[in-house]
Amino acid sequence: MIGTLVANFRVFLIILVRVTALIQVAPLFSSQAFPQTAKLGFALFVSVAIFPWVAEQGYLLPEAGVDYFLVVLGEAMIGIILGFFLNIILLRKFRSPSWVSSSTSPVCSPSW
Repeated sequence: MIGTLVANFRVFLIILVRVTALIQVAPLFSSQAFPQTAKLGFALFVSVAIFPWVAEQGYLLPEAGVDYFLVVLGEAMIGIILGFFLNIILLRKFRSPSWVSSSTSPVCSPSW
């Protein structure tokens, strides 16, 4: 496992960047209740758990440094976007019942 990780470190770095970006923006982990070290530790744990599957699939990477940097940047953006959509989904799930009850209640209705 360690030998595979060292041989495919660039693939592992891409996985780590995406998972870290997702955890930083994800609904539960984005609060201040979780310290940064716990977030990074969890991202490292998830990345190590996902890595063997991705390494087995074979992930083609560009050889040039600038192209690799753009791939890493793209993976970070994908993680941020996924976390943002998770925020939207959970916000809609948890906020919509209170919005419906406040907008349909005759006491809070602006027409009364």
